[in-house]
Amino acid sequence: MEESCRVCGVINPQWVVTDKIFKNGTKHKEMRCPDCQSFYKYQKQNKEDIFYFGKYKGEKVSEVMVKDEDYIKWFLKNGIPKAARALQRVVDKINNKKIGEEK
Repeated sequence: MEESCRVCGVINPQWVVTDKIFKNGTKHKEMRCPDCQSFYKYQKQNKEDIFYFGKYKGEKVSEVMVKDEDYIKWFLKNGIPKAARALQRVVDKINNKKIGEEK
């Protein structure tokens, strides 16, 4: 796939990649054009899901499941519906992974 810098137009540059950690704890790779240094995009690097707000902002869901299972249950029942559905998918994914690891 052909990519080009949106600013200087160089085609298929060897992007300058640096690590970037955001305030909420997510880790990304920042890609910049080697010619004009303009920002191109971030590549998300987190391998685990984290909370982006609330009591456990920035913490891994898997760790919160261990240390405060009641919070997870409360959030699933009382949290913002869209966020609760997203959390349920993460919890299911983590539980399925744990079940698979036990074999």
